Amino acid sequence: MIEVKGWKKRIRNGTGAVEVWRGMSVGIPEIDEDHRHFIGLANRLNQAISDRMEPDEIRNRLQFIVDDATRHFSHEERLFKEWRYPNADSHAGIHAHVIKTLQ
Repeated sequence: MIEVKGWKKRIRNGTGAVEVWRGMSVGIPEIDEDHRHFIGLANRLNQAISDRMEPDEIRNRLQFIVDDATRHFSHEERLFKEWRYPNADSHAGIHAHVIKTLQ
């Protein structure tokens, strides 16, 4: 396993694919499912690059990741407000930075 800024990445069959593992769970089913979906999108992008697919297909897959991250962050921020998460504002700032970087 490789430690990547607090997340562990498991390499499967030398492909660089990220596996979902129990340690990634935050214990909130909605958010855990979002994270599993996101990892699937990242793996599809990785596969497109590895298979040397057309640049348009790679761009499409990257756009799916940006769109999914935007949707997920919005959903997570709504839940944080609902639960009165103590660091909601700073976490939203991190989300904004990630989206800006992806675009």
